[in-house]
Amino acid sequence: FTLNRFVRDLEEFMDQNGIKQAELLGFSDGANIALLFALNHPERVTKLILAGGNLFPEGMDPKDLEEIQEEYKTATGFQKELLSLMVNEPHIQPEELKKLIMPVLVTAGSEDVILEEHTRLMAEAMPDSRLVILPGSHWNAAESPEAFNRMVRAFLAE
Repeated sequence: FTLNRFVRDLEEFMDQNGIKQAELLGFSDGANIALLFALNHPERVTKLILAGGNLFPEGMDPKDLEEIQEEYKTATGFQKELLSLMVNEPHIQPEELKKLIMPVLVTAGSEDVILEEHTRLMAEAMPDSRLVILPGSHWNAAESPEAFNRMVRAFLAE
């Protein structure tokens, strides 16, 4: 597993289904994939929603990152590949985000594993972004689906 492999998978999926452009919503590693896709193919993304994503592993709460790193050391197989996405990726510089000219919604939970200042850094680095911190954890979309969906619908309707 690598984020770039998943970006290529998304590109192939869109190509095979004749999707020239799309509004993308990604959660957690999916947000990182959506962000990397938008950076590589900005002409194909009309709106971007990043929920609980990060630019680099250190954007996570240090305690949570340390726990994941410890688990990664002893993990094997699929679990090791999955944890690798959080321990070793992504590596995006904030200044790279300036080239994203599509509207972007950046969101995370108030008690997210992604640090709030990191989420704010992401939003501030993009020229046309909105930031929403929702009450709850990294899983706030599942914890409060009505509020999450209302926020997404409002953004897409703009």
